[in-house]
Amino acid sequence: MNVPNISSNPFGDTEVDYPVKVAMKVITFSRGRRSAPSTDDNKSAIEGVLEILQLKAVDWKKKNSNAEKYVSYSFAVTILYAEQLELLYKMLNDLDVVKILL
Repeated sequence: MNVPNISSNPFGDTEVDYPVKVAMKVITFSRGRRSAPSTDDNKSAIEGVLEILQLKAVDWKKKNSNAEKYVSYSFAVTILYAEQLELLYKMLNDLDVVKILL
């Protein structure tokens, strides 16, 4: 999956005053997939990226898909500048466990 270059303004034509709180949703593969780590490992991988970028996530929510093929994690982070948001998207997308990033 290609990550669009969002460094100019990730919010389109809307003027953004940083820092800004951003809601994120990361959909990961569940354990039912061969070679997929446990869902705890999936969350740990996400938290590792946040730690590298020195971001603190709040309001964590976890939800399994109906067929239990995927697990989604929702959370909010405060982004300090546009490049930080771009890095966050790129690093999360680069994780093997991530299916979709919203």
